[in-house]
Amino acid sequence: MHNHGLDDKLLGHSIVFCLVPEDKELVSDMTLNMVAPKNILVYLKQKNTLNVSNIKQIYKVRAQDNKAIRGPRSKMQQLLKLLEDDKYVSRYIVCDDKVTVRDIFWSHPDSVKIFNTFSFVLIYDSTYKANKYRLPLLEIVGVTSTKMTYSVSFEFSKSEKEDNITWVLGICKTMLKDQENMPQVIITDHDITLMNSVSTMFPNSFASL
Repeated sequence: MHNHGLDDKLLGHSIVFCLVPEDKELVSDMTLNMVAPKNILVYLKQKNTLNVSNIKQIYKVRAQDNKAIRGPRSKMQQLLKLLEDDKYVSRYIVCDDKVTVRDIFWSHPDSVKIFNTFSFVLIYDSTYKANKYRLPLLEIVGVTSTKMTYSVSFEFSKSEKEDNITWVLGICKTMLKDQENMPQVIITDHDITLMNSVSTMFPNSFASL
């Protein structure tokens, strides 16, 4: 029983914001072509001036597509599968339960090649609270002979203890085919833990702050 009459228009009702199957397919195709969600929404509204969908609908379709692609695998299992399929250099450490991933390291195959060519200068830095998991992200950046920078590797870690960082630098060190050609200059911030790990793994390198 309603104490008022039905609205003549569905303006404001959630069903109005839903995308039709044709638009959902378009969102999926544009996502595969690396189009940003906000640009997808702009295109849909330009294509149909009566479209009142919002950005949440775009993210919803993308989430459904990702879930369909990974199937029964968890997000972490899907990530590890993609890293293996694309031949990334990747390593990870699990917690005591032997299931939960605590630390994960990855480096693109092209980055490994460039790293073996230009390993003279490296820059180590960590970012904080820049992802939804609120985990510190350690990024290693190299410098080429033309003073251009490139990403060597990335690592998510549950904590920034010296053992964790030393583990990352150890993997980075093994990626060099010529073990005699170690980085000559390593630039870090004033993080004592990071500085200690660098001195342990690269004792002959010049550290700059």
